[in-house]
Amino acid sequence: MDNSVIVSLRDIVVEFDGQRILDGLNLDIHDKEFVTLLGPSGCGKTTTLRIIGGFLTPTSGTVTFDGKTINDVPPYRRQINTVFQRYALFPHLDVYDQGLRIGDIGTAQVLHISPGHHFPTGLITPQKRRREMLDWAKKTGGFIIEDDYDSELRFSGRPIPPLQSIDSAEKVIYINTFSKTLAPTFRISYMVLPAHLASLFYEKLGFYSCTVSNFEQFTLAKFIEDGYFERHINRMRTYYRTKRDRLLHYLATCKAAPALTVEGENSGLHFLLHLATQASDTTLTQAALAQGIQIKFLSDYYHAKTSDRSHTLLMNYTGLPDDELYPALEALFSALEPYLEL
Repeated sequence: MDNSVIVSLRDIVVEFDGQRILDGLNLDIHDKEFVTLLGPSGCGKTTTLRIIGGFLTPTSGTVTFDGKTINDVPPYRRQINTVFQRYALFPHLDVYDQGLRIGDIGTAQVLHISPGHHFPTGLITPQKRRREMLDWAKKTGGFIIEDDYDSELRFSGRPIPPLQSIDSAEKVIYINTFSKTLAPTFRISYMVLPAHLASLFYEKLGFYSCTVSNFEQFTLAKFIEDGYFERHINRMRTYYRTKRDRLLHYLATCKAAPALTVEGENSGLHFLLHLATQASDTTLTQAALAQGIQIKFLSDYYHAKTSDRSHTLLMNYTGLPDDELYPALEALFSALEPYLEL
């Protein structure tokens, strides 16, 4: 009995350039794969990972996150750690300019990654390293959980195909939600399973009852099927690209500009802002907080707190309208000015 899904996204695929893809999601849906919608019931993608853990429990050991001295898992990483504590140990791997290094994976059986847009560094894993990860999974019998949390929002170049679309060995579990693309309160996530894992899913979790209402599922299916989702994504890209461009112009022309360097601005809804300063991140955070402004540095996401001198701000520009954003930035740079090398 299938009580985990009311609407199959398989029914909403379209033909494009000779490939069957999920309209608007840049996701390759092969006949051998199974797509399901899951109702997160208030905790988003965390529930999807809990379900995956329920049928994909490693036998010897380790769920590995790629993450630098930095946690790879998107902003809900603490909840994810709690989920995987039930099933395995979970070391965090270092992330370099090409992504994680295959030799660092060790005896891990499951790799949880976001190759389309690493959080918080913004790294987009190059194709060569993606192929190496797929080769690792094929040779070792491991699995890759591909967490594609905001790859739809790429502002330059062609969309980058997910690992799932080039996985010939059926080793990739693709997960995503509509939280970034529609609304955080739209609590629907989904995963794409290879056929053999879909069978395992029903064998172990056939009792799972979907918590998303039929009405929401049918409405979403119709929204995608009629092309509205793809048009919505295109409008979002235009809106956020324009908002980002205004912000980049401001950063390039403001008084603090000589001390600012932008990185990773072409994908996702955040980028990195490097500050030319000798002050610690803690000192800068306190200076901003004295003006009522909360900021996050890259060092705040270090798994091992080895340093607080990343001198790199995370700039998420989506949460404030322009009439609040730019006064806040003026106040921020005014507070940081004594510490900047201008």
